[in-house]
Amino acid sequence: MSFQPTPKQALVMWSLLITGDEPAISNVKPKLKPAERKPLIDFGLIELVKRGRSTHIVLTDKAWGWAADHFEVELSKSSCAALILQELLKKLGNYLNHHKIPPVEFLVHENTTIEHSESGAAVLSDLEAKICEAYLKASGGKYNVRVRLSQLRQLLRAEVDKVLIQMDLARKITLMHLDDPQEIRPEDEQYAVNIGGQKNHIIYMREW
Repeated sequence: MSFQPTPKQALVMWSLLITGDEPAISNVKPKLKPAERKPLIDFGLIELVKRGRSTHIVLTDKAWGWAADHFEVELSKSSCAALILQELLKKLGNYLNHHKIPPVEFLVHENTTIEHSESGAAVLSDLEAKICEAYLKASGGKYNVRVRLSQLRQLLRAEVDKVLIQMDLARKITLMHLDDPQEIRPEDEQYAVNIGGQKNHIIYMREW
């Protein structure tokens, strides 16, 4: 089952993904008619949640998977788009500064990829192999079991955030946070991988 959003639906989806908002139906920008919301609900991208007297739109986990395949989707030319772009630039700037990535490296990635494609691919492949090896060591040689990121950090003894995030985006692994605060240890917080402001403490790996 596939779903091709209208430009307005796509703008609403990206607005919610970028801002993290869970607005009341009456506050969604751009506004969606019931007939425009229904496909998003039917496809499992959003849920309607009652909070007090108002009903709010809440993204589902499936929305993030949808986003990974819709970076080039057509967006509505709404005045709301400028505010969404402003929020995106702020988050992008924070991410680049945190990881010490110059804007030029990000914005001209096609040229840098051509120049460093062979060495970059070799480094990435080597690091992925090391992460896989560390995962299996921590899990006792088993796939699809929960392993704390703190264990991987201790085994690898190196910064692997960038590779973990790339593997997560490529759906080779799944990074998740611990829901129960009582489960979170100091080392979990110390070695958590931060994606979009959310700290991820555990990793699931599928057999490649």
